[in-house]
Amino acid sequence: MDGISFQSKIRLVTPHEINVGSSKYTRSKFVDYPWTVKQSVIKNEAMTRDVVDCSVCGITDGQNVFLNHICPTMEENFDFKKINNFIKAKVKLMNKENLQGFLLGSIGNEMYQSRLLFENFRRLMDELNIPTSIFRHGLTKIDVAYSSKTDEWLVSSDMVKQLRPKFSPETGADYIFDEVKVSPLDELSW
Repeated sequence: MDGISFQSKIRLVTPHEINVGSSKYTRSKFVDYPWTVKQSVIKNEAMTRDVVDCSVCGITDGQNVFLNHICPTMEENFDFKKINNFIKAKVKLMNKENLQGFLLGSIGNEMYQSRLLFENFRRLMDELNIPTSIFRHGLTKIDVAYSSKTDEWLVSSDMVKQLRPKFSPETGADYIFDEVKVSPLDELSW
């Protein structure tokens, strides 16, 4: 990981702010229902919506992003070995020198399958030795987008409008999520 020369931004935004730029995320750049590995994309930018009990895993090399959105209630997602192998195959196509990860989701302790899925993603990122920013158990529906042009993740929550004027982005993230771990290679902002 010595070759890493960039720092991704993670910006907390309102649903309106993420919607303003969402038209650039064409169907081929959008991870949509039914939220299995088949809907995963590798593009220079990607987006997904409506993360509640699901997990979103993103891996970027600064040029492209691999993004998936996996639903814990879909039977074909119960075998994480298949998801694991799929991701490893896609990561082989990316510049391994500059990989950075993004993991968001899980409904928390209320739903075992949701929590298990998220923890499987966390273990995979550790196994692949990819520095990863983690946002677990959001209190609202979350939308996520990434653009390689700005090397920026957008994380949308209804709570941002109330939190932004009063708090730092770190404190705001702590209100929105039960667990926040920003990678030393990432920067959190409003």
